[in-house]
Amino acid sequence: MVKYCKYLWYIIRHKWFVGIECLKRGLWWQAITHDISKLRWDEFKPYAKWFFGEPNKLSFELAWLKHQHRNLHHWESWILRCGKGHTATLQMPDKYVEEMICDWLGAGKTTISKAGIEDVLTWYENNKNSMILHPASRAQVRRLLGVKKKLRNNINNSLPEPLYPFASIKIPVEVIGTAFDYATGYEDEVTVEDGTLTPQQIAEMDAEKKRLRYIDQQKQADEQREQTECQQ
Repeated sequence: MVKYCKYLWYIIRHKWFVGIECLKRGLWWQAITHDISKLRWDEFKPYAKWFFGEPNKLSFELAWLKHQHRNLHHWESWILRCGKGHTATLQMPDKYVEEMICDWLGAGKTTISKAGIEDVLTWYENNKNSMILHPASRAQVRRLLGVKKKLRNNINNSLPEPLYPFASIKIPVEVIGTAFDYATGYEDEVTVEDGTLTPQQIAEMDAEKKRLRYIDQQKQADEQREQTECQQ
């Protein structure tokens, strides 16, 4: 009985801290419903036993799996397991990314009363490589945590070939930098699974778009030249 009381008190404190953070961001519904499924017996009992005595690994992992899929602020809910071993990541709606940050803050304050965004940022930096996030969702996490972009001085050197007609053009950092930031670029060096664009893939896509655009421009120029010659 004691373990259940201790865990219930933990849930109340956690929901309180997360609720405050959600309300700061205007997420009133998330403030009310956050982690409400933890009160369901198939989650509550295994969690209480795991954290406060009589741990059962299989029961806890099953409860944790249920919790992930019942609560969309967990990034694990947005991983799509397809056939033949293919895995894709789906973009999390903004409200769930924000709730996830609030969850991290609340979890920190539940154990460390003065935990703040700096502590969450440190935790994120230590655990980011184990998170499989859609590039846009990861970019939003980074913005909410205040991660600063690392701009590269000579971005042209990092682009793949062919860029022959554009090799001498100094591409503004904002054009490619934003794209790289959405896939964490060279800042995270995180390994992502199929379905998530990697920094190299984004660079290749950008290069291919430029190449095709150049070919199209050349084709239009040739057509205009032919029309001009026919008119003469």
